[in-house]
Amino acid sequence: MVTSFINSMIKYTVEIPPKFRKTDEMVSRTIIEVSSRILNIKINSDNLPDRPTIMVCNYAHNQIENIFCLIIPVKMSIVMASFFKRFLGFGSIVKRPIFINLGGGNYSLLREEIPKHIAQGSSIFSYVTNIPFMGQKPYQIYRVSRGMFKLAKELDIPVTLVCMDYIFRTIDGAIPPQNFNIHIGETFKVEDAYYSATKSRKFFKNTLKRFHDTKFKRIDLNRNK
Repeated sequence: MVTSFINSMIKYTVEIPPKFRKTDEMVSRTIIEVSSRILNIKINSDNLPDRPTIMVCNYAHNQIENIFCLIIPVKMSIVMASFFKRFLGFGSIVKRPIFINLGGGNYSLLREEIPKHIAQGSSIFSYVTNIPFMGQKPYQIYRVSRGMFKLAKELDIPVTLVCMDYIFRTIDGAIPPQNFNIHIGETFKVEDAYYSATKSRKFFKNTLKRFHDTKFKRIDLNRNK
């Protein structure tokens, strides 16, 4: 699966780059086609809002999961570190990236860029949790950044909670058949950034724990076909 993802990244970077695509739908279909051989993908897309929002998500446990945000069936612009645009990978295949500096100081940039993308009918997708470290359990969330919630309040844009599952690997790196969930949570207006960040942390922890407990429960890869 990992090899297929790498080949797909080369394809959508060199052969069919973003400038030749109107959307990321083609990339999304490829991700589902490649991963559904091993992953039983579940996403509650009926819970998606009917207008652009700021979608805040937990940072993926392993790097490979990050690309799965593209299978959420909604037009979106993805906030990511400028580091990713310099190499073959996630930043080079996404149609509507919003690149930020890894060291911080992006508030003014995002305050200017977010309304532009929202006005074009595109939701904003952003990771707001800490980057998982070695040995961290996949359902542990230690910190949620308040910056995106502050921007949502200031710009008067609703926030949608999104929880991304992790991909379990064996000690030798193999990926066995398993469930993989993307859960679309509540959409709400931010009244207080601190309270909203605390609320989202609880949502991420509880949802990830549920994903973990049902990782190998009733796996049916045929449902992806």
